[in-house]
Amino acid sequence: MGRATRSGGSTELHLTPMHAEVSLIQTMIANIQAAIAYVRRAAEQLPKIDRWRVMLGYICERITGQPILPTPPPALAGGG
Repeated sequence: MGRATRSGGSTELHLTPMHAEVSLIQTMIANIQAAIAYVRRAAEQLPKIDRWRVMLGYICERITGQPILPTPPPALAGGG
């Protein structure tokens, strides 16, 4: 269950944990909050499209250890 509240130009989502994987979901939410905070600090003055680039770079680095995803080999790139 959840509800959204709006105040001062921001929206907050309030969730009631009703799932068996509550701790996993809480960890995932904390990771998302950390990513958003990182983008706010690192890309505050950038246009929105560049903020997405920073966010994706952060996520890729957390998952793969590299700031960008490696280019796949031509055989796997999926030619049209």
